[in-house]
Amino acid sequence: RAESFSISPPRLALLSSLHFIHRLLISSLLSSHRRVFSMKRCAHSGFPLLQLIIALLATAAFGKEDATEVFSKEELAIILMGDPQYHFMCEMSNPPCKEASRRCMEAVAQVDDKPSSNRQPTTSDCIAIESRYANRIQRTAMEKLIQSQRYAPAGLVIDGDLTDYGHNPQLEEFKAGWMKNFPIPIYPGLGNHDYQNNVNDCALNVCARNMLNWFIHFAANQSLPIQFNSTSYAGSLAYTKRLCSVTGTNCAQVIQMNNAIDYEVAFTAFFIENWRIESGFAWLKRQLELWKDDDLPILINVHQNEDAREEKLKQLLGDWLYENRGRNIKRKIGVFFAHMHARHEVKTVCLHGVAVPFVYVGSVPNNRFTVLRFFGSEGGDRISGYAARERGPVLLDSLVNIWDAPCNRSFIHQFHERPSPVLPRFNFSASRIHP
Repeated sequence: RAESFSISPPRLALLSSLHFIHRLLISSLLSSHRRVFSMKRCAHSGFPLLQLIIALLATAAFGKEDATEVFSKEELAIILMGDPQYHFMCEMSNPPCKEASRRCMEAVAQVDDKPSSNRQPTTSDCIAIESRYANRIQRTAMEKLIQSQRYAPAGLVIDGDLTDYGHNPQLEEFKAGWMKNFPIPIYPGLGNHDYQNNVNDCALNVCARNMLNWFIHFAANQSLPIQFNSTSYAGSLAYTKRLCSVTGTNCAQVIQMNNAIDYEVAFTAFFIENWRIESGFAWLKRQLELWKDDDLPILINVHQNEDAREEKLKQLLGDWLYENRGRNIKRKIGVFFAHMHARHEVKTVCLHGVAVPFVYVGSVPNNRFTVLRFFGSEGGDRISGYAARERGPVLLDSLVNIWDAPCNRSFIHQFHERPSPVLPRFNFSASRIHP
């Protein structure tokens, strides 16, 4: 698709300069064919300077921010991420985030060596700095991506772990950091850190109750039909939302399952509220049956999807695809999740001849996210991985036509940041030119 990538005019000028200097270097080498070059003589020549210039130009010309996706009004674009998780440390694979807390960590180390009666930073303070940095960079990069588009994505899906432990200050920071004035609608889900981890481990179960109560009221205010009975405090909290392109030409069914497809727990909050979180497995089966004659993409979102839970989903989807195999419908269905902060990848499995991607959408502590793009009958649907950096969004890679290609094997694709371009190194002493 010609409109999917672009290189700015200044970068084109840099590419031209790089090409010119490269030709100049080669020309100089050829004109000196009667000389016997050595590393010592070359060190005093101008060639190292030329190589340095080439390296600088190459870095600028092939910068990772060059390739930008451009969304059309006919296509459906959706952004996905997980784990805002106020306040959790960022990943070691995210050096800029670690650098943000370096001075704080150094101060903590000094306090450990020389205790003081004055208020000194703690490790928790440093982790909060990292969390705020990662969330700020993530939001800013997404806003830059959205603002660069004439036609904005239909929404941002957040696959769980909005907070680290459901404490009210953490929830308030999440609401201030993401839910205020974001340029597109947000469709969040809860994760294990929001309620599973703190059930019966927080006074009066106020942490779990705090998150569940906010989520229920948010869903009601946004007219999201969550599966929950507010009278009996029972349900899975799962919901569906149909998202469409600007023109309404292309749509998809977005399903939010929250923490895990089979998670269930009962607890009491404030001595009187008897909560019962139920598995969403049966609810999901009913939803799929409602859409068996529909050709819209089905996007199942959940927070945790490892090991046995992934196998349960494969079994459920495989059975549904097999039972509805004769309907002459091109099925497009995928599973999207987070939880493992460092992972950002697509694992495509074949279920009765249908390609089903299972996608780690990327996390805030690792400053990664994913963009889905659907073009309908035109084809070219894609899954793109992004990194969020100070300078903005960085497109890492795109997988095109996953649902359209014949499914005869499973594969895993990991999204990685491209290394800086490696330039050829001229070893003059090893390749002497004789008269």
